[in-house]
Amino acid sequence: MISMMEPTEEDKTLPQIIGQISNIVDPCDVVQMINVQMSAIERLENTNKSIANCVKMSQDKLSSTSKLFQKTAKQLNESKRDLDIIYRKICDLKARIKSERPDLIPSPTERCDTHSEGNTQQDINRDDT
Repeated sequence: MISMMEPTEEDKTLPQIIGQISNIVDPCDVVQMINVQMSAIERLENTNKSIANCVKMSQDKLSSTSKLFQKTAKQLNESKRDLDIIYRKICDLKARIKSERPDLIPSPTERCDTHSEGNTQQDINRDDT
């Protein structure tokens, strides 16, 4: 059990010290310090409100942007899938045409020589000599 302790010498003198300080300090200065503290608290509260508004706006933007990002990512995946299907169909058609008419589709080396950027057939012939 905790017993009640008798007040120490410090506890007895503390009210006396506080009383002496209140006699030393000018009441106008105390009022002025209180006013400064109140204005500081008021500014801090306004700052907190501003920060809370910024956080809310950021959360709203993040939410809407996340939804838009998910939608765009889904569209890109669908587009990629569609392009893959188209590419496979083109390859199948190309293979079928090549098997039926091999003269219509040039070999890969011929295609590179005739379609290289900035090079005409005459330039290629000049490089060979």
